[in-house]
Amino acid sequence: MKPVLSSYSWIGLLFSLVLTTSILAQSPPGKTTPQAHLRYLCAAEGNVPPKVFGEWPLFQPARRLVLEGGPSGSQVLAPNLLPLSAGGYQGVAVSPGRVLIQEVPAEPNSKTPPEMLAALNFLPKADHFYTLVIRQGQSGVRLELLEDEPAVLPPSKEGEKSPPPRRSLRCLVLESGARMKISCLEAGVKLEANFDKPAVAENLKKGIWSLAVEGENKGTPVSTTVELDLESPGNWTLFFMRDIYGRLAPTLKKDATLE
Repeated sequence: MKPVLSSYSWIGLLFSLVLTTSILAQSPPGKTTPQAHLRYLCAAEGNVPPKVFGEWPLFQPARRLVLEGGPSGSQVLAPNLLPLSAGGYQGVAVSPGRVLIQEVPAEPNSKTPPEMLAALNFLPKADHFYTLVIRQGQSGVRLELLEDEPAVLPPSKEGEKSPPPRRSLRCLVLESGARMKISCLEAGVKLEANFDKPAVAENLKKGIWSLAVEGENKGTPVSTTVELDLESPGNWTLFFMRDIYGRLAPTLKKDATLE
C-alpha cells in the first residue's frame, strides 16, 4: 500500500515551499548579461508619397530592421519599418553582428527569403548607446551608425574623478539638398547643418532656450523654433526629415537616455 500524506504533512510541505520561494525572492540577483542600446531614425527621400486621406505612408513591399548575430542568432528591431519614423533605444547583445534592412515577401507564408537591401557591421560595446541613421532614396538604402555619448562620462583612469557633466547639441539633416542654420546666442549655439555630416555644439550654457531654425529645402524656405531644455545635463540630437505631410520638420531627441 502506498503511503499517503496526511493533512498536516501537506500543510508542512506548503509552508516549506512558500518559505523557499520567499528566500529565493530576497536573495541577490545573479549577474545580468551586458547590453548595448540601439535606436534608429528612418528617413525617406522622394520614394514615399506624403500622407493622403488619413493613410500613413508605407513601404511596398514591407521592410524590416534586423540585428543579425549574437546569442539568439537574429533580433528583429522593427518588424514593419515605417518611413519617416524614429524608434527608441532597444537593448541588444554585446557581440559582433550586422544590422540589416530586409524587404519582406508580400505573402505571409512565402518560402521566398527576405531580400537584403542594406547591411552594416555592428560591434557594440557594453552600456554604450548608438543611433542607426537609415537614409532611403532613389539610389537605394544607406546606413550610418553614430555613437551617442551620455551626459556623464566615466573617468578615463581608475581612481580619477569623472569629468563634469556635459550639455551638447548635435544636428542631423536627413534630406539631401536641405541646409539648416540653428542659432541661439544666449545659449552659445550657432550651427550650420547639412546632409553630409552632423554639426555639434558642445559645452552649452544652462537654461531653457529657444532655438531659431532657418534654412531651405530644394527652394522651399524653412523657418521654425525649437525649445531646448538645458536645465539639467544632457546631450541632444536635433534631426530634420520630412514628416508624413512632406514638410521638412525638426525633432529633438535626448541621447543615451532610456525613456
